[in-house]
This record gives sequence, C-alpha cells and structure tokens, in this order.
Amino acid sequence: MNRRQPRRSTIISSTRIARLAIALSLALIALLAPSGQAAAAEGKYISDYDDAGYVDVTDIQMSGSTFSFTATITATRGSLAVNPLYWSAKAADGTMYSSPDYSSTTLGSGSLPAGERARGTVAFDIDGPRPTLIAYEGALGDRLATWSITWRKPKPSPRQTSPFGS
Repeated sequence: MNRRQPRRSTIISSTRIARLAIALSLALIALLAPSGQAAAAEGKYISDYDDAGYVDVTDIQMSGSTFSFTATITATRGSLAVNPLYWSAKAADGTMYSSPDYSSTTLGSGSLPAGERARGTVAFDIDGPRPTLIAYEGALGDRLATWSITWRKPKPSPRQTSPFGS
C-alpha cells in the first residue's frame, strides 16, 4: 500500500496563509477600533441620544466688552454636532448672552464623528453684567453641560504716600 503523503511545502503554505489571514484580521480590527485619544479626553461627559463625548471649557476671559473661552469637543460615540450657536452665557441677574460674536469666534460648525476633536474660541459681546455661567446645549436645545465662573477681584493698588510725610 502506497499512500501518498502531502508534500511538506503544501503544509507550510497552508500555515503561512492561516497566519497571514490572522494578521490581516487583527490589523483590520485595530484600524476599525475607536481611537484611544477620545477615551482619554478631559471635560464633562455629554450624551445626546445616540451620540456622546466630552466637552471642556478653558481660557475664560473678559477683555473690554468681549467675553470669550476656548471650547474643546471630543466625540466618542456616534457623531456630535458642533456649532457656536449651541453655547450661551448667563449673568447672575439672569441676563442671557446667546448670540456669538462671529468676528472673534473661531469654533466652526459641522458634524464631529467618533474619535475626532474640535477646538476653537467662542466669544460674546457683553452689554451688561459679566457672565457667571456657561452652558452647552444639544442641537435640539437640551442643556447638556454647564460651567460656573467665579471672577477674581483685582487686588487694590497700594495707596501712594508722599515721600515728604504729608
């Protein structure tokens, strides 16, 4: 009885093909997996229906009559809508500022897919008391996050005294 043995080169080829298929599968999984950057984002976690991510506010400033801050939005699930119109500011007496000053605003608008980040300045022209609250709303007007603002009082300047003692 003379059975035919499979050739060694055929066995090796099948093994190489299986390893190549596994390597390609792992590469595809790594490519399609959400970015690690999005999970490491800072800020407040927001969830708007099937979309979610982090929103953060930094660099809060008041210069003359312009109130501004830097907004960073990171989508982690779905697709977050980004628009300066979703931001507002409110003073302690209830005065609302909800129309951004587009001459000083750099935050764009559009749809932000999961794993992506948008960053820009949002500015308002303030014609009343300084804001004490920043609010971020979803596309349908649902309030998703707020930040309280505490303004530092300027230090009083020292009184000038006369060098002659009077």
